[in-house]
Amino acid sequence: MPPVTYITRIETFSAAHRLNSPQLSPEENQILYGKCNHPNFHGHNYKVEITLKGEVNPLTGMVMNLVDLKECIKLAVMDPLDHRNLDLDVEFFKTKASTTENLAVFIWWNFQYHFLRNESWRSNSAQLHKVKIYETENNIVEYMGEGELDETEGKMDIALIKLMGVDIQNKAIPPTIKKNPWSLDL
Repeated sequence: MPPVTYITRIETFSAAHRLNSPQLSPEENQILYGKCNHPNFHGHNYKVEITLKGEVNPLTGMVMNLVDLKECIKLAVMDPLDHRNLDLDVEFFKTKASTTENLAVFIWWNFQYHFLRNESWRSNSAQLHKVKIYETENNIVEYMGEGELDETEGKMDIALIKLMGVDIQNKAIPPTIKKNPWSLDL
């Protein structure tokens, strides 16, 4: 078996949001989120690290071409999130608070959507290993695809993941739609 390595690409994006849970009252949201619940939103310059794991291809010497990884990140992260209001522009956050934890989950599944739909990208041994987001230099979230999304949290989570061509256990299944339900229609 060839050596297994981890490759990481880092990108930064700016986005606005308001920490506000639709399941809580305005008073509960204010107590829980404090100044981050301000009705006029606030923003961050997020740093995201996407890490893939895979065998080093003996012919190319790569797990995945970094040019392809950059393109996948553009489609999955930069296009739908950069210079956006997460709460107003990204459907995923219409039913859940736009915390950095939920943002990491969104990026994981949106990356999987684009990665698995491109035959040349998934023809190598690379697999998404980790999404790491720096909301600030002190507040960092990592997500590695663990746990299950709760269907009761929102109407779209489980159904859209299945429609994307990815089942909950992170295995490829044939895509059934052409439109990406996670990203914006630009």
